[in-house]
Amino acid sequence: MTAPRTLNELVLGGFEEHAASPHTMRVKRAGAWVSLSNREVFERTEGLFAGLRELGIAAGERLAILSENRPEWAIADFACLIARCADVPVYPTLP
Repeated sequence: MTAPRTLNELVLGGFEEHAASPHTMRVKRAGAWVSLSNREVFERTEGLFAGLRELGIAAGERLAILSENRPEWAIADFACLIARCADVPVYPTLP
C-alpha cells in the first residue's frame, strides 16, 4: 500500500485495510464495554455522509459537531471529511 496523500485516503484506506477488524472502536453501554466493528463504523459513516448530501450539505461548507467524547463524534467527523466539509467541534462544557 502506498502512503496516503490526503486525509480522505488515510481514513478510507484504513477502513479498507482493516475491513475485518471486529474492534475498531469501543464504547461503554449499560456498564459494559461494547466493540464496534470496522464494518459497522464504515456503514455508519457512509450513512451519515449520505444524510449530509441529502440535506444539501456541499463540499466546502462548515458544520459544527456538538457532542461529548463518543463514537458518534468520530463517525460524524469521518463523514464530514469524506463530504469535504470543515467540521468544528463544540464541546458541551463550553458555555
